Amino acid sequence: MTNHYHLLLRSEETGFAAGMRLLNCGHAHRMNRKHGRSGHLFRNHYSWHPVENDEHLLEAVRYILLNPVRAGISENPEDWRWSSYRAIADLDLPPDFLALTDVLSIFGTTPTTARAAFLDMFK
Repeated sequence: MTNHYHLLLRSEETGFAAGMRLLNCGHAHRMNRKHGRSGHLFRNHYSWHPVENDEHLLEAVRYILLNPVRAGISENPEDWRWSSYRAIADLDLPPDFLALTDVLSIFGTTPTTARAAFLDMFK
C-alpha cells in the first residue's frame, strides 16, 4: 500500500506495543535519513484487531492479500511485490519472517492441498 501496511501477527500478551513502536519508529528513521526528512512517516498510530476464530483468520488473510487489488494499485495479488502472496503461492522463496508452514496449515494438511485451497480462495 502507498500509505499504510497490513500485518497478520501471532503475538504474545506482552511486548506487542513495544515491537510495533520499534518497527514503525525504526522504519521512519531509516526513511527520513534516506530522503532527508524528519518527523512522523505514518499519520496514524497503528491499530489492531484480534482474530476471533478460523473463519475470521481466513477473511483476514484474504483481505490483506487483496488490499492492493481493491485499492487499484495492482491487477492481481501476485503483482504486489510487498505481499506474501507470491511466497505462499510458491512463486517466490518466502522471506525469513514469514511463518509459511503456519500459514499453509490454515488451508490444508499437506503443502499441495493447502496451496490449492489457498489459490482457490482468490479465484
